[in-house]
Amino acid sequence: ISTLGMDAATARMMAIARQPRVVLRGDDEARLRDMAIRLHEEAGLQATVVDEARLLSIGPAWLLHGFESGPILVPIIDWSQPFETPAASPEGRAMVDPPLLVVPGEVVVLKYRSSRSSGRLKHLRDGRMQAASEQRLALIDLHTASGIVRILEGHSNLSNAPGAVSDGFRRSLRALIDNWKEQDIPVLEPRTCSPGMQGGQTANGLDQSAYSTGWPDWEEHSRAAGALFIGDELRNGRLGEALDLPTVDPEPTSGE
Repeated sequence: ISTLGMDAATARMMAIARQPRVVLRGDDEARLRDMAIRLHEEAGLQATVVDEARLLSIGPAWLLHGFESGPILVPIIDWSQPFETPAASPEGRAMVDPPLLVVPGEVVVLKYRSSRSSGRLKHLRDGRMQAASEQRLALIDLHTASGIVRILEGHSNLSNAPGAVSDGFRRSLRALIDNWKEQDIPVLEPRTCSPGMQGGQTANGLDQSAYSTGWPDWEEHSRAAGALFIGDELRNGRLGEALDLPTVDPEPTSGE
């Protein structure tokens, strides 16, 4: 607690979290590194300091398209924007590297519509959007020596995957996870990442197809997990150390 300068309740919440968490953000990288070292020495927890450049250096995740002729990957430039499932084109490539770390979870996508309610507070409601639908997309990030491979509900075809269940994407996903566990590949506890804005959002700059997603939180979570559990060893295929540990992030202060 004294090392991180946080209250007991917050420290306990971080300590018992099932997934890695960003526990501190700031601009003083040297200070954060010193805190990470002391956290390891005093509490027996491993921590790492990461910045935006390190998280982005891996590049965009590749979509695992399907298993019909072995696992085939196709590029996705921007995961935060809606996209159609690309065809397995010459731009794709075969997946040849085994996963070093498996990060499962869900990303929540909220679609909005204009709030048309009337009444005494109509002037406060005008220009507001309210959530019209929620979609929860199951996914897995596979951290490999050559980057991140992403299996995403609605876009990855698992019908020919090992242990696949007919018309059952999530059950097929669980079969894959069990297979990786049997191979002693580290698998994190699932995490759900929801949009940061709650209770509707202003209509300024939004139209009838407005939406918000948990993709930014997922990208940070997955990449920070890779930095913590694999670290710089990601580039040469060797595994890092223990798994249920927090991260320390030197980005501008804000909590997660």
